[in-house]
Amino acid sequence: MSKLSPPPVPAKLREIFKDYPGHIARLQEALNALLADPAPGVDPFERAVWLLEGRIETFAQEARAELETAEAGGDASAIEKAQSKRVLVSSAAFKSRWITDRALEDYIHANQEAFA
Repeated sequence: MSKLSPPPVPAKLREIFKDYPGHIARLQEALNALLADPAPGVDPFERAVWLLEGRIETFAQEARAELETAEAGGDASAIEKAQSKRVLVSSAAFKSRWITDRALEDYIHANQEAFA
């Protein structure tokens, strides 16, 4: 079988993180684990959601730390930027905003044998 293309990061997450390409790359890395380390017996779509949620939670922790650092430094511009990032990441945490993207689910169903 030919090598599969990587699972797609949901379009809504790509849109949310458009100004943070490193975050999109890290989401892609999380999804790549579906192929690199299959988990037979675990629904691959559910696993994909868990992987994305875990990575978004990491982003949230990082955003909170950035805000704390900015507040400690007292730079109003850095605080505003960090607050905006924290709000952005928080919006991504609501999976209802991105879970309806059919591309990821369609990819998994089309390549079911790769996850067995």
